[in-house]
Amino acid sequence: MGTVNGVIRDSLYNHAMKSTTISVYLIDEDKLLSYQVSNNLGEFSFKDLPLATRLKLVISNVGYDQISKKFSLSRSARTLDFKTIYVNQKSNNLEEVVITIPPMQMNGDTLEFNAAAFKLDSNAVIQDLMKKIPNITQWGDGRITVNGREIKSLLVNGREFMGGDAKISIENIPKNALEKIQVYNTVDNPKNLQDSSLNMNLKLKKGMDIGYFGKIGGGLGTNKQFESDLSFNVFSPKFELSLVGASNNVNKVPGDINTLLRNSTYKGIGVQLDYMSDFRTSGINQPNSAGYTLKYDFRDLASKTQNKNMLTSEYFLQNNHIQQEGSSQTTTATGSKSDILEENRNNSNVDNVGHRFNTGYQFARERYSFNFSQNINLNNARSNSSSSSVSSDHNKQIVSTSNNVNSNNENNKSYGFNSNFSFQPNLWDVDTRFSGLFFNYSMKINEKENRRETRTDFRSINDASKNSLFNRQYDQRSQGINQHFDFSLPAIIKLIFGVRKFGLFEIDLRNDLNLSNTKNHNKVYDYQKSTRQLIGNTYLTNNMVYNSLIYSPAISLNRIINKNLTNRFDRTWSFSLDLKQEFYYQNNKSDKGFQNIDRLYSNFLPAAQVSYSDNQYGDYRKIFSLSYEHKTGIPQISQIAPLTDSANVYFLRRVNLDLREERTESLAFNFKHNNDKKDNFEYKLGASYSKIHNNIIDNTQIDDQNVRTIFAINNSDNYTYGLSGSINKAIKLKVSEVQLNFNTEYNYAQIPTIINSIRNIWTTNYFNNGLSINYTYKANLAIEAKQQFVKTLNYQSDYERDNFNNTYLSSSLSFSYNPVKKLRINSNISFSTTRATGSKDINYNIWNASLTYRLLKGDNLEMKFSALDILHQNTSIISGNRGGLITLGTQNVLQQYFIFGMSYYPRKFGKSNKK
Repeated sequence: MGTVNGVIRDSLYNHAMKSTTISVYLIDEDKLLSYQVSNNLGEFSFKDLPLATRLKLVISNVGYDQISKKFSLSRSARTLDFKTIYVNQKSNNLEEVVITIPPMQMNGDTLEFNAAAFKLDSNAVIQDLMKKIPNITQWGDGRITVNGREIKSLLVNGREFMGGDAKISIENIPKNALEKIQVYNTVDNPKNLQDSSLNMNLKLKKGMDIGYFGKIGGGLGTNKQFESDLSFNVFSPKFELSLVGASNNVNKVPGDINTLLRNSTYKGIGVQLDYMSDFRTSGINQPNSAGYTLKYDFRDLASKTQNKNMLTSEYFLQNNHIQQEGSSQTTTATGSKSDILEENRNNSNVDNVGHRFNTGYQFARERYSFNFSQNINLNNARSNSSSSSVSSDHNKQIVSTSNNVNSNNENNKSYGFNSNFSFQPNLWDVDTRFSGLFFNYSMKINEKENRRETRTDFRSINDASKNSLFNRQYDQRSQGINQHFDFSLPAIIKLIFGVRKFGLFEIDLRNDLNLSNTKNHNKVYDYQKSTRQLIGNTYLTNNMVYNSLIYSPAISLNRIINKNLTNRFDRTWSFSLDLKQEFYYQNNKSDKGFQNIDRLYSNFLPAAQVSYSDNQYGDYRKIFSLSYEHKTGIPQISQIAPLTDSANVYFLRRVNLDLREERTESLAFNFKHNNDKKDNFEYKLGASYSKIHNNIIDNTQIDDQNVRTIFAINNSDNYTYGLSGSINKAIKLKVSEVQLNFNTEYNYAQIPTIINSIRNIWTTNYFNNGLSINYTYKANLAIEAKQQFVKTLNYQSDYERDNFNNTYLSSSLSFSYNPVKKLRINSNISFSTTRATGSKDINYNIWNASLTYRLLKGDNLEMKFSALDILHQNTSIISGNRGGLITLGTQNVLQQYFIFGMSYYPRKFGKSNKK
């Protein structure tokens, strides 16, 4: 590989030409190979250029003539120094002006890519254009980076487009509607230039900011499988509206509107699928979803200021029927030779209907802003379930059985309101005494009604006197309100004593207040067989009012040390120390005297962070950070003083009024390195350590019927630590690209247990390693290979025979291939193995494939045939160990089906031409 250097200077005044665009092209392919802008001294340097290849250097700057120089590098002369290149100012002679469109240029501090300079298919979208531009990388996880830096927000004509999701923009907007891609940096804190974000704006051609796009599709398959979805989006400079809908019985469960929008783009799906038949989800889901999003911009669009005056609204409905069934075997390791075995079978049917309605308003001017939002959530869940349990001792002799039938009808209503106000003076004015203020307020009101019936038949094999039969009905109602206030005042020393009185560090004041009130009214009845009447259960019938107040005043000390040279380097040290005192007040009033609790917790919770960042422009960036945090876990009434429901025959919770709060101290170290070159390279390292004081655990007593009586207690200290790392590498070749992603994680944890008065510690070692390789060739082929290895090692420190090892190994290969322009073949196959102590290895493979063909001039009509779980091997495995409770089992899952579908993509960008 070779190197080219040079210096750009003005031919008339001989001054250095900074921010001049220098591009390198492959002459034979007329393709942009690399680009950069000159630094403050007018210098440029290209590395890793190909040898024995005809290349062209193009120099352009606004107001200057474009210069082009052809060259090539050889093995004997790998370095070429152009030394000083002089550029001439443009002449005003209009007859001699020849307009050329450079592929990229600097416009002030904004890097611009001109869409017209790249030749693509007439149906290409912006995503296809980005793949043609060196230094822009679209990663497999959806991230976009430019010169190694991640794009934090992607705008269209300076505004969020259809919710602000980059995938929706770049996979729907045609390349022919785009004028240029603009990349610019936004500095959030002028005292720390590293405290900034990189943003991208898609500037559309004049008249292209009005139109519509969407998708209408459906399919029918074997085993009565079906799917359908609708997405229709209308937009103009001031107005946006999206309508969505979907219905299926193939485990495609969208969590929100954005999921449907992301997976109904014109570009279509590749090897990455977010909204697909989920073969990993237990049970069979049949969701029906619908909704809309609306946005209206009240601003004067002719104004060039970055003000906001926007109204948004969203509604989402989901009605989901879920059918589940499964079986499992749970072994309780007691720390002796008397392990306990429990076999369970269960099935359930759930109908869940949810409504979510949100509105919001944002208003901003140069110095201040405020916004508010409200949300209404309505949910109804009806379910019927049954389960059976058989419990055995260490000799595998059955000691008890239980059969349960449950029905439930629950209604939840909630209303939320959020608002915030901020005022900031001109932060670039170093003489400004007042640095601003920030205020936030939120409120949430909840109302819950639950009516359920439980029938339990418990039988003891050895002691018939312990047999019990319950037929219990519950009528539970609760209302709650939670309010949160947050007020902060930055740079208080500067405000009181003046700008230059104290410059060692800045002091910010923060106040956080949370108020909560919850009322519970529970009525419980038992069916009496002799009288055939419902009799009130005086123990479980209860009225309770819970109030809490959490007040956290804090002082934050901050110091930033920065050294920089424009377009050369930027080095920053940042120090922060938070001194916070938390006051947590609990008051509970109940019909049951033991639940009347009045407590005040007071804890000092400091936090600190040190970070260092080094940005060498055009070369690399690295960031180190070390942080410390102290937080508490306050015990709740359900842990301190629960009401024990005897219908839950195997798990009986008891009271512990002496339960105290637990405190966690954490340390975290993180390091990140990126380069600023065409072939993106990024790696991260992380380490964490946490120590829990007075951690809350369960003290369990198990009788000879395997009935567990559980007390929450404070245990001695224990700790956890973890290590993590990742590597991301992108290599852009002439007509292809390779991406490599590797991540690794290790966690060590101690889980203390007390069972039948025997104290022990379960030690857990968790390993998770993942590797993925993505390869793309032109627009014709995309391949992704993944490998994941997850291993969990659990053992009791005092009992070597009680150990549990769980291993999950998965390998997958996916590809998307276009043998001809309109035909696409997709396939993905995964090989999975689960190994667990006490069970045989479980191997299963899932192979999915599809064939897609696009019709019509604009490729708007799509026909698709899909084959899912071709090998008919899909399986759901339950495997885990939690504090000595070792569970193995299976659950029902979606399995093989074939489906044929058709989709139409209506789309139009720009106004119709008048005849």
